[in-house]
Amino acid sequence: MLANFACPFCQAMLQMDASHAGAKVRCPSCGQAFQLGALPEPEIPMATLVQPKAAPPGPSRPQQPQRPTGHPPQQPHAPHPQARQPGPQRPMQPQYRRPTADETAREETRAKLMLGGIGVGALLIIGLGVHFGIKYLDHAEGEASGLKELARMDAAREKEAIREELAAQEKVEKAKAAERKVLRDELSRTICRGNDAVADELLAAIEKVVEEATDAFNNGQLPPDLPRFMEDSLVKKMTDNPVLRKSFRASELHAIAKAFFGSMERMPANNGQGQGQTLGLLANYSSMGSGFFISSDGWLLTNHHVVRNVTEVDIRTASGEVLKAQVMKTDPKADLALLKTSGVAPEWLPLSDGQATLGASVFTVGYPRPTLQGVEPKFTDGTVSSLKGARDEASNYQISVPLQPGNSGGALVHLQSGWVIGVVRAAFDPSVAQNVNYAVKSTAARALIEATTSAKPLLKVPVPPNPTDASATIEKVKSATVLVLIPR
Repeated sequence: MLANFACPFCQAMLQMDASHAGAKVRCPSCGQAFQLGALPEPEIPMATLVQPKAAPPGPSRPQQPQRPTGHPPQQPHAPHPQARQPGPQRPMQPQYRRPTADETAREETRAKLMLGGIGVGALLIIGLGVHFGIKYLDHAEGEASGLKELARMDAAREKEAIREELAAQEKVEKAKAAERKVLRDELSRTICRGNDAVADELLAAIEKVVEEATDAFNNGQLPPDLPRFMEDSLVKKMTDNPVLRKSFRASELHAIAKAFFGSMERMPANNGQGQGQTLGLLANYSSMGSGFFISSDGWLLTNHHVVRNVTEVDIRTASGEVLKAQVMKTDPKADLALLKTSGVAPEWLPLSDGQATLGASVFTVGYPRPTLQGVEPKFTDGTVSSLKGARDEASNYQISVPLQPGNSGGALVHLQSGWVIGVVRAAFDPSVAQNVNYAVKSTAARALIEATTSAKPLLKVPVPPNPTDASATIEKVKSATVLVLIPR
């Protein structure tokens, strides 16, 4: 007799002969074995499948055991008294069937709703994109307007700076014109008998003589007898000028020239001020530059190209005292020279053993073009433009400090600390580049001192605190700076 029963694991409906009651059987659907009764059977027969599963497993892929949807059966040898005994079950309905019209309508409605939702979502996303796109364009337009405004402001500032520079130049020119008028009026009153036109011609001739003497000095071509040279030059210019030649006799021309330049021959070095006195001081020297004290007992630094091959030079301190100094050691490659004088330094400057930072504020005090600008020390400042020199020379700095002939050998001083970070050496050709100048690093100067036996102890001398005030630092550097004079 056949009996129907459900697999306790997958609930598949099975059928088997009742004689196997109590035996262990295996479900053909899920592959699980279970016991129907208490009597074991050595051989497990295969039951006949009444209702197959909707999607039976393929032969090429073994089925994994599935977890039953209900509670698994208890496994005692005797069934529980309240357990439901397997009996005839209603056959399961097929899993796949044709949908009804209502179901089809519901599915169509659901699909339309989904499509509508997708459309609404797409429209929302597009709307958000357009909104933020407009916001971005507004922001970009605002930034562009801001950049235009900044450019306009920069252009306005640049125009204002140019206007101020032109105004300053105009002010200087007016001051020069006023000064020249004073000189012209004095010449007209004292020499030219009140004739302003003749005084103008005489002043122009004197200015030309001074300009020629200055150019000769800057080119290293000063004549041995500078006062005589300037006196004769003025006589020639007055003789060649028809206005002056007509206004003065020959004897008066020579007297006028001697009055201006003849007094330079015996003029003391520290006697008075003015153009004639400066040229009188410098008449006995072929070239000059700057230098500075590095110790209290008279050691100085300058450039090698300032002293060239001489063994002795004169130095003029900021107070006007002229002293002899010996050239102790030079380094032509580094362009450095070490000098020693028997005098006592009014001030001295410490040499840094480190390297400056890019953009550091620096300055120098020196004697640019002394025949033209005088022997009063001049201050110029700028920044460290590069930590290397021309062609990436590692022992040099590039600086924006304005330099002229005569500044060579001066100290390049760090404004904040007051320490010397370099020795001014050269100015780049202004026709090629503006404010491109160079200085030898202080580490190269320390190496020269290290190589000089008598100067080596200088590196171990305690350094007193530098002034914290910038103006006091500048004043100290001025006192330590000297004019280096190379005798003929």
